[in-house]
Amino acid sequence: MESVDISSSSGSSSSSPSLPAGSKRGRSSSSSSSSSTTRGSKRAKKKKDGEMEMHPGQWLYEEGTAYYHGTGFKKIDEERGQLMVEASASSGLPLAVAECYLQGWNGLKEDEKKAFDMLVKIEKEKNGYHWAQYILGICYQHGYGVDENDKQRFEYYSLSAEQGNLVAMNSLGFCYSQGEGTDVNKTKALEWYEKSANLGNCAAMDNMGVCYNTGRGGVAKDLNKAREWYTKSAAQGYTLAHTHLDQLNAELE
Repeated sequence: MESVDISSSSGSSSSSPSLPAGSKRGRSSSSSSSSSTTRGSKRAKKKKDGEMEMHPGQWLYEEGTAYYHGTGFKKIDEERGQLMVEASASSGLPLAVAECYLQGWNGLKEDEKKAFDMLVKIEKEKNGYHWAQYILGICYQHGYGVDENDKQRFEYYSLSAEQGNLVAMNSLGFCYSQGEGTDVNKTKALEWYEKSANLGNCAAMDNMGVCYNTGRGGVAKDLNKAREWYTKSAAQGYTLAHTHLDQLNAELE
C-alpha cells in the first residue's frame, strides 16, 4: 500500500515514481515532482558579465512541477503545472524541452531517446543538476530511451535526493522500501519519506500515513498519526490519500 507521487498507484498495490510534470498515462503507475531547494537553481545558473544569472524558464519549470504534483505545500493543479512547464520549454530551458520530448508536450513529437540524450548532456553540463538526475532515474526505471536498470535508477535518485529534490527523496524512500536497486531498508525508507513530507510533498505525506498505519519503518503503529498525514496529503489534492483516509475511517467506525 505504498504510494509515491501524483500519477502513482492504485488501491493497495505498491507503485513507483514518475515524471516530474506528467506521467506517461497508460504506460505505468508512477510518481513525481516539484519544488526543491535553491541548490538546483544555482546549478542552472550561468555566467554573464561576471555575474550569475538564472535562465528565465527555470522558475516556470520548478513552479510548474510543484503545482502538477503538489509539492512545496502547493495543491495539485495538473493543468496549470503542464502549462508552466510548456512555457518554460518555449523560453528555451533545455530541461523543460527534454521533458516535453519525453511527454509529447508543447507541440513536440514524443521522442524518448532524444529526451534521454538531452538529459544526459544537461546533467553533465550543469554539474549534476538535480532535476536532470531525477528524470534520468525515471528513464532507467521505466526504460524511457534506455534499458531499464534499477541500480542506475537508485544511483540517480540518490544523487538528486542528496541535493534536496523532494520528489527524488520520496522515490529513494520507495527504492529502500521495496529493495529496488538496493537492499531493503525500511528505516531509511521512512527517513526519506519524512524529509520529503516535512518539506511539503503530498505523496511522501501519504507514505508517512502508510508507515504509521502499518507500523513500518521502525515506527509504532499509530492510527491518529496516520490520519494526520493522510489528511495533510489529501488537502493538497493527492487522490490516493483520500482513499487511504476513507479506508482508515471505515476501519475505526
